[in-house]
Order: sequence, then structure tokens, then C-alpha cells
Amino acid sequence: MEKHLASCTQCGANLPSSVINGTVRCEYCDTVYNVYKIEEDDILTEDENGISDIILKLCVDYAAKHCMSLIFGSSLESSDNKFYPKAVIRFHIPSNENIFYIQDCSILGGCRKGFALGKNGIYYRTEQKIIGFMQWNEFKDSSLSMSMGMLYINDLEFNSGATGEAGLILMEQIQESIRLLL
Repeated sequence: MEKHLASCTQCGANLPSSVINGTVRCEYCDTVYNVYKIEEDDILTEDENGISDIILKLCVDYAAKHCMSLIFGSSLESSDNKFYPKAVIRFHIPSNENIFYIQDCSILGGCRKGFALGKNGIYYRTEQKIIGFMQWNEFKDSSLSMSMGMLYINDLEFNSGATGEAGLILMEQIQESIRLLL
């Protein structure tokens, strides 16, 4: 009997555990999910307050439950994913930052909009093409909401796309964890 990792977000069918060329394909509706694997040794432990470990764990748990096209890991720069270089350029991520999660909110997957979670905070490019950075200390007191398919961090607007309400829940869990740590 084949083990199933998660359910398809489009049709609800069980997704197979077999990963081929970094993707999993739903056998019923043909939706394709990108899968990026991290190793236990990749987990960051450099920050003294443990934010990196907490965020990485929450992102891994989220991906396992929702099997979305998420890009996560503590060494994205050294991985072969196509999103990292685009996110660095479009979100203005400094070369010394450790990024372990990228939420690509663009329709065609070019990281034209979205955000990246790093050791020091959130790098983003909004729907209105506002590029910025929010430190974790600022994020912990931010308002989070969702309306008409848009995720809001304060007044910053991101298309939640396929992540929907689950993306808001992930950000709320991260925020709650950071409040406990800072």
C-alpha cells in the first residue's frame, strides 16, 4: 500500500509519495506540486532566540499538511530551485541573509510578487509593487487578515492564491511563536 503525504488542494484526492524530478502529480486532476526537500542538518540554529528553527518547523509542517508549491529550507541559495535567484532580485534580499521560505504570489511563478521569510525578517514585493523589509520585532505586532483572496500584513497586500486561509494560519502561527520568543 502506497503512503500518501497530503491531499490535493484542487480535488481532494490523496497525493502519492513518489517525487519525480522535484514534483508530485495528482493522479486524478493532474495538478502538479513542486517539492523541495530539506535535510535535518539544514535547520538553522544560528540566531540566539531560536526564531529560525521555529519558522522552519512551522513551514515544514505547513507544507506537509497542504503540499503546496512552497520553497523552503535553510540553504535555498545552494539548492537548485528556480525561485531563489528571482526572489533575491525582486525582493531585494541581501547576500548575507538566510532565506528558508518563499511565498511566490505571482500568477506565472516568477516571484514578481510575494514574500520571503529569512533569519532577520520578511522581505517582500506587494501587489502594488512595493518592495520592503519587515523585521521580526515589527512583524510580531502587525495585524494579519484575509479578504477576497488577499493576505494582508498591516496594509501590505499579497495574493494568497492556492494557499488561501491556510497561508493566513501559517503567518498567525509564526507571529504567535515570535511573540513568545521576543
